[in-house]
Amino acid sequence: MDVEKRLELITAPPTEEVITLEEIREMIETGTPMIAYDGFEPSGKAHIATGLMRSIKLKDMLEAGVEFKILIADWHAWINKKMGGNMDAIQAVGKYLVKAWEACGVPM
Repeated sequence: MDVEKRLELITAPPTEEVITLEEIREMIETGTPMIAYDGFEPSGKAHIATGLMRSIKLKDMLEAGVEFKILIADWHAWINKKMGGNMDAIQAVGKYLVKAWEACGVPM
């Protein structure tokens, strides 16, 4: 895949924040490994943002050759009393969201 196509995938909406385009271009051109991350507190059912939009961006990044790390903040969800502070329920929601992304075509 050429540099411009990779840049387009990486910066396409719903991406809101990236290092400079020049820095991304240099990383692509030199073959420097790129790692992106997204973290969230599992707190309930998948909705447009957590299900569909995150899936779109995950697929874009993976297609562009970016390694993607998903940080499931179950401890933060527990301390913030998400799902009634029930850690088993919080972790079940985290697994459910991973399944939702898989259903949207994200290779996990």
